[in-house]
Amino acid sequence: MTRRLLLLALMLKFAAGTSVIWAQSQQASKLWIVGNLMTAAGPDDPMVAGLREGLRDMGYLEGRNVRIEFRTAQGHVNQLPRLAQELVQLKADVIVVATPLAAQAVENVTRTTPIVIAAFDPLAAGLVTSLAHPDGSITGLSSMSPELNAKRLQLLKEIIPGLNRVAVVWSPAYSTLISTRMLEDLKATARSMSLDLGSVHVQTPQELSAAFSAASKMHAQAVYLLESPLFYLQRTLLTRLALQARLRSSSAREPTPRRAG
Repeated sequence: MTRRLLLLALMLKFAAGTSVIWAQSQQASKLWIVGNLMTAAGPDDPMVAGLREGLRDMGYLEGRNVRIEFRTAQGHVNQLPRLAQELVQLKADVIVVATPLAAQAVENVTRTTPIVIAAFDPLAAGLVTSLAHPDGSITGLSSMSPELNAKRLQLLKEIIPGLNRVAVVWSPAYSTLISTRMLEDLKATARSMSLDLGSVHVQTPQELSAAFSAASKMHAQAVYLLESPLFYLQRTLLTRLALQARLRSSSAREPTPRRAG
């Protein structure tokens, strides 16, 4: 299997989270090194488990024909450049990332190692100039779009009778560029739905409780959480805070961890 075929197989399994049937003329004879750089997720996270499962489904067994080098910044984004450098020095054949911050960290170190992205919009992040023809060594699938944001607002309006005000909680820890664009998209959608949108900015876990208090003070009936490593790490706390504040919430990811498979 060529490097490009491995790249595309990883992309389909990791991004879509479904079984991949991939025709192979022969098993790769070399030991492939797959780097996995995560901004927040740990080694037992469902996303990471999905990557390992996908490789097994394609006949890539750890220790036999593939070695997975996992690195996580555990939410400390300032560690990403160092971790990216480690993976490049290990001569990873491909590096899988799930946030624009991780992708940028790898791209700052190498322009030749293929980067597989998943779970974010590389165009909005400024990493590529075209989704149809990505630049350089970046490829992957995007799972975010203005249509999905609009749909989540529509779902909130359907389940909350008389909904007229929503608080958007966001953090620049994910990507200021993406968060700003998503916020503008949400505002446009909210206007078309006659919804009043408020904005609450947070940077640390200690500010999350105050964010829900702020949402209540602005008389919001629901909270919309923009995707962020901070929110992913604190998803259990966010669920508890939403229940305590009696506020419905919507986010791009599940609020609690789920086992893969």
